[in-house]
Amino acid sequence: MDTPDAPDASHGSGTPDALDDDATPGGADGLSAGRNRHRGLIVGVIGAAVLLVAVLAVVGTRQSETTAAEAPPGSAPDTAPPDTAPSTETTSAPTVPGETTTTLKPRRTPTGPPGPLTNSAVDLPGYERRPALVVKIDNLDSMARPQAGITLADVVYEERVEGGITRFAAVFHGADSEQIGPVRSARSTDIGITAALNTPLFGYSGANGSFEGLVGRSDLINVGAGAKGGAYYRAGGRCAPHNLFTSTGALYTTRGVGPPPRLWQFRGNDEAPGPGAQPVRSASLTFGAGIPITWTWDEGQRGWARSQSGTPHLDSDGYRVVPQNVIVQYVDYVSSGVNDSAGNPIPEANLSGTGTGILLTGGSAIRLEWARFDPGSPTVYFGPDGEEVRLAPGRTWVELVPTGQGVQLSR
Repeated sequence: MDTPDAPDASHGSGTPDALDDDATPGGADGLSAGRNRHRGLIVGVIGAAVLLVAVLAVVGTRQSETTAAEAPPGSAPDTAPPDTAPSTETTSAPTVPGETTTTLKPRRTPTGPPGPLTNSAVDLPGYERRPALVVKIDNLDSMARPQAGITLADVVYEERVEGGITRFAAVFHGADSEQIGPVRSARSTDIGITAALNTPLFGYSGANGSFEGLVGRSDLINVGAGAKGGAYYRAGGRCAPHNLFTSTGALYTTRGVGPPPRLWQFRGNDEAPGPGAQPVRSASLTFGAGIPITWTWDEGQRGWARSQSGTPHLDSDGYRVVPQNVIVQYVDYVSSGVNDSAGNPIPEANLSGTGTGILLTGGSAIRLEWARFDPGSPTVYFGPDGEEVRLAPGRTWVELVPTGQGVQLSR
């Protein structure tokens, strides 16, 4: 919502009155000798003051030179630490070399039964009956970051769109988010992503006629800005179209068909990743228009800390993106047959058939193969032993990387 301009905090006040100059009383000619004596005394006092200032300046210069000479080479001068905001009792931010720790908004730890998309505890009343909610989120570095809600989504798909940039399809179910965005438009790839989620709600800013037709003919429940405009608002401090936001509370007022199915198999919290697992420290890939992405294993959080364009990927609350699992799924992108307003062809990911990929889980990487022949069924991921891989309980990001674009693993 656009916030009004803050009222002018300055108060109109005049400058302080200037002090009057000392008045020199008038006098007769007989007083001229006294005046001369007074002038001589004043000149003498001024001369002494000038001499004292010069001496102090020399002493100060020598003292500065001595201090500089005593300082070890390369040391920085002592400076006062920058002001910091008052701290409150919050969850600590992940420690990343070179990253400043910030005060985070507290988040409650759920204690209920496990959810189907994470196999982690969920304690939202009635969540077991509510559908999945998929929201399209902007990822244009200079305009979209930091995004809201991306660390609270159960699953996030990163897909390539026109111009080589990427966008997110964030799947919410086991946690609510007071703010989600910036919300952007639908693409044909979204139909394939959402088809296996059992008729989810779909939130988006809009689309051209071809893609609106796809949404209308799909099993998605449309809660986009065109169908549910009151659930969206423009936020101040950002320029359109990168300023449209919503929330789970606003979009879950629409009833769905039922909860999403389990998309993959999970292992126990203390179980090893499985056959073919090789310990790795990080995985780097270039996704889209030269946007470098790195996933680095964070032992403390038992997850993969994301960096994008060389900086830690934080959400609008200051939380780092650290999912427990990352699936790099190589897919073929084909033309959707539609161009954007600038004439750029809009790609579409082919999510059916078979392919290869890499699973990052538990501090290890596993080479995998994937298969999906029924668009209404989840993609199945197989390990080197031919068995379905098992993920760590928690959140998962799926990178829909173009085939032939490699991933660099660092051990």
